Amino acid sequence: NNLYDIQSDGTNISGSGQVHNYGTLMKSAGGGTSWISSAYYHDNGTINVQTGTLVLAASGTRSNGVLHVAAGATLDLFGSALD
Repeated sequence: NNLYDIQSDGTNISGSGQVHNYGTLMKSAGGGTSWISSAYYHDNGTINVQTGTLVLAASGTRSNGVLHVAAGATLDLFGSALD
């Protein structure tokens, strides 16, 4: 499994491409907000928000993945269909 760990606030993953998560997407540092503005597909991976806010701000889908949000942290599904 691959790990992509967002360790700062203000991180913005954007562009016309797509992000496919087959491993772990984690926000482990910073009490502020980080964004993923590219289309996000949660493909059997894990989203782990330990601190701050992670915003998925574009379209996307979820299939069999795990969502974990620690107390006091936020996963904002602004524009995605991960619910």
